[in-house]
Amino acid sequence: MEKIEFKQGTKKESKIASELIHTTAPDFFRALFGSEAIPVLQKLYKTPSSMFSYQYCKFIMVDGQHAGLILGYSGRGEFIRTLRSGLVILRHFRLKAPSVIIRSIRAEKKFINIKDDEFYISNIAVSPSFRKKGIGKKLLEHVYKESKNLGLKNLVLDVATKNEKAIGLYKNIGMEKHEKINATIKGEQFSFYIMKLPIK
Repeated sequence: MEKIEFKQGTKKESKIASELIHTTAPDFFRALFGSEAIPVLQKLYKTPSSMFSYQYCKFIMVDGQHAGLILGYSGRGEFIRTLRSGLVILRHFRLKAPSVIIRSIRAEKKFINIKDDEFYISNIAVSPSFRKKGIGKKLLEHVYKESKNLGLKNLVLDVATKNEKAIGLYKNIGMEKHEKINATIKGEQFSFYIMKLPIK
C-alpha cells in the first residue's frame, strides 16, 4: 500500500519545485521571464514571502517521492509578496529588470485580486509519473481542509481557458467559473477563467 503524506516545502527543494511550478504555465512564464523562467522561479521559491516562496508550498509525497505540489496563500501580505518578488527580479535581470517587473506587476494585478478571507491557489502541479492517479484532487482537498481550519471563506484560482483537463478537475470538486480575464504580454494573448469554491 502506498504511503501518502503532505509536507511543507523547504529551500533545498527549489529545483524540483521550480520545475513543477513551470509546468503549470510554461508559455505564460516564458512571456514574463523569457529563457530565464526556471532560474527566476528557483530564486523566487527560495526567497521568504515572495509570490512563489517555499513558505507557501506544500508537496504531496508518495512513498517518499515528490508526486506534486500546491502553492498558494490568503489575501493578507500581498504588498510584501509583491515587494519581495520585485527585488528578486531586480537582482536577477539588473538592467532589464524594470520592464520585467512592470510585466510581472501588470500580470499580478490582472489576475490576482484576493480578499483577506480567501485562499488563492497560485499553482498546482503533478509530477509526470504520478498523473492520472488522483494526486491533483488530493492536493485540492488538503488545501480546502487547511483553509477551512483557518476560517477562510473561498478557494480561488485562475486557469487557462484552453486547459480543459484542469477545468474538469476543478469543476469536479465544485468550483465554478466567475469571470474570464484576457491579458497581452509581449504581444502574446492569454485567457484565463477565475474559478471559486465556497468553503463550508
